[in-house]
Amino acid sequence: MIQPLRSAHRVVFFVWSGFLPVLLALALATRHRIPEAGPAKPAAGGEAFLVRPVRGAEGSILLEIVAANPATPPDLLVYWTSQQAAATLPADARLLGAYRREGRYALPAGTASGYLALYSLAHQETVASLRLEIPR
Repeated sequence: MIQPLRSAHRVVFFVWSGFLPVLLALALATRHRIPEAGPAKPAAGGEAFLVRPVRGAEGSILLEIVAANPATPPDLLVYWTSQQAAATLPADARLLGAYRREGRYALPAGTASGYLALYSLAHQETVASLRLEIPR
């Protein structure tokens, strides 16, 4: 009574032992490739942001920042500084806020020129740094 089942299982396992490796090789050969992702590059790496100064209430100056590419680096912070930002931020950098798509950021009072720096907290590097001259 059990002998016919053993014979059937032997045949099934023999067929599977030849079929599964072929199926695995076929699946690996036809899988979709995942693009290699690296850390965000500094400003020379091509991150593009559009910055436009806007007059706010009581004559304050607001900066409107829009990313050209919607996929921005993670944990992006917006800083204002008097010096060009290299890989790390200068000591006088002032936080304007966390980056928001099409967000507006108020400049510190009395500033007319300086650098806008976008810093990725997750990658611990400056993503973009842009010199701005704000007309009075």
